[in-house]
Amino acid sequence: MAHTSSASPAPSARAAALPRRWRCPAVGWAAIGAAGVACQLWVFARWAADGNAHAYPAGGYTIPTALKIATRVAEAVLLAGCAGTAWWSWRRSRTAGRVTLPAALFAGCCLSFWQDGYLNASTHTIGHNRYGLNVLSWGPYLPGWSGPQAGVRAEVESLLTIGAYLALILWIFMGVTIATRVRRRRPQWSRARVATVTALACLVLDIPMEQTYQRVGGYGYVYALPHLTLFEGHYYQLPLSSPVSMIFLVVMPMVLMTLYAPPGREVWILEGSLRLPRPAQGGVRLLAGVGYMTVAVAAALVFITVPALTIGHPVGFPIWFSPPAT
Repeated sequence: MAHTSSASPAPSARAAALPRRWRCPAVGWAAIGAAGVACQLWVFARWAADGNAHAYPAGGYTIPTALKIATRVAEAVLLAGCAGTAWWSWRRSRTAGRVTLPAALFAGCCLSFWQDGYLNASTHTIGHNRYGLNVLSWGPYLPGWSGPQAGVRAEVESLLTIGAYLALILWIFMGVTIATRVRRRRPQWSRARVATVTALACLVLDIPMEQTYQRVGGYGYVYALPHLTLFEGHYYQLPLSSPVSMIFLVVMPMVLMTLYAPPGREVWILEGSLRLPRPAQGGVRLLAGVGYMTVAVAAALVFITVPALTIGHPVGFPIWFSPPAT
C-alpha cells in the first residue's frame, strides 16, 4: 500500500508562503489607517505643545436661549450615544470572537474628525457653534492648510462638529440595513437595483437627519450653492453637496461591499484579515476600518469644499457660528 507523507512543508516553502498572508485588502486598508493615525498624532502633538488644548474663551456674542438649551441637550445625547455604540460594538465583537465590521467602522468614525480643519483650510466654509464645548482649531497644524481670510482666528472646533463624524456610523448602519431588508423582501432584484433604491432612500432620509443636527446647533454651512441649497439664508441652510457626498462617498461604498461580498466572505476592506496570525487580526481589522473612514471622509470633504469655493456664495451668518476675531 502506498504511503502518503504527512510531513510539514520544507522551511523554504513555509518562508515563501508566509508573506502571501499579508498581501490582502485588509492589510492595505490597515496601512492607510495607520498612516492616518500617525498623521493625526503628529498634528495633535504639535497643537497641544503650543498650548491649544483648552476651551476657547467664551463671550463676544449672543445666542438665543432655546439654542443654548438645544446645544447642551445635543451634547449630552451625543456623548451618551457614543458611549452606547462603543459598548454595543465591544459586546458584539466579544461574542463573535473577533473585531466586527461595525466595531471597525466605529473606530474609523472616531478617528476621522481630525480632517475637519480642512473645511476651513483656505476660507471660512463651515461654522462651529461657539457656545458648545470647543477648543481652538488644529487647522493650522494640518499638512497643506493655508488659513482663512485675514483678521480671523483659525476657527474653533466644537464638540458637536466633532460628533458629526462619530455619528457617521448611524448613516452607514442606515444604508446597510435598508439594503439588507430590500434584498430580503425582493430577492429577485439585482444587486445594482437594490443599491439604487438604497441610495435614493438614504438621500431622502439624510436631509431631515442632517437638518435636525444643524438646527440644534451642530454646525452650519457658510456657503450656499445656486439652486442647490435648502433653506438658503438661514443658519441651518443645507447645500445639497453635503447629503450627496455623505451618501455616495461614505455610505454607498460600504453598502456595495456588503451587497457584492461573496457568500461566506467578508466585505472587501476586511478580506484576508482572519488568515493573519491571531495576535495581529484585531489590530488590522480596526485599522482597516480607520483606513476606510479616512479615505471616505477626505473624499466627502473635498466634494463639499470645491463646489462651495467655485460656484458658492457666502450668506449672512449668526455671530455664534462665526469665527472669533483676532
